[in-house]
Amino acid sequence: MYDALISDRPYRKGLLPSEAIEYILAGNDTLFDPKVVKKFLRKVTPFPSGTIVKLSNNSLAIVVENFEGQGNRPLVKVFNVNKETINLYILDLRKHENLSITITGVKKG
Repeated sequence: MYDALISDRPYRKGLLPSEAIEYILAGNDTLFDPKVVKKFLRKVTPFPSGTIVKLSNNSLAIVVENFEGQGNRPLVKVFNVNKETINLYILDLRKHENLSITITGVKKG
């Protein structure tokens, strides 16, 4: 089902991985076996490496690394562009001090 959702079809463009996972989560326990969904989510991430995401602090970032079982909390490289400078830094969304920062969107390309 996941593959069908993210793949382009003649009649529609494929969903983003994060959108496909939302669909599967919505069908958890009705369309899909909860045990299978749980195992699926341990291995498949909503934000694959290379995905450009928007963070809750209004920064843009690119996903650098994912961690098993923590698909919503990847390692990201944040880039802030000011009038005079560009700031780049790595942010581990799993760390306690970063728990208030979440991924709020995905840049479609």
